[in-house]
Amino acid sequence: MSPGEKGMLLGENGAGKTTLIKMLLGLDQPDTGKIYLNQLNPCNPQARKNIGVTLQDSDFVDEL
Repeated sequence: MSPGEKGMLLGENGAGKTTLIKMLLGLDQPDTGKIYLNQLNPCNPQARKNIGVTLQDSDFVDEL
């Protein structure tokens, strides 16, 4: 995508939308193949530096 463009994921239940988002955020790893975000491994914080996400479900430490 070009700078300024926005995209969306559409698909039926079970199509892998949540799995893809988790992989792009570095929260999950692909079983096979490779995934890149900004030409980097999504586990690298530099790959995610311009991304903001609000997860539907999150687990916080009780003390926070």
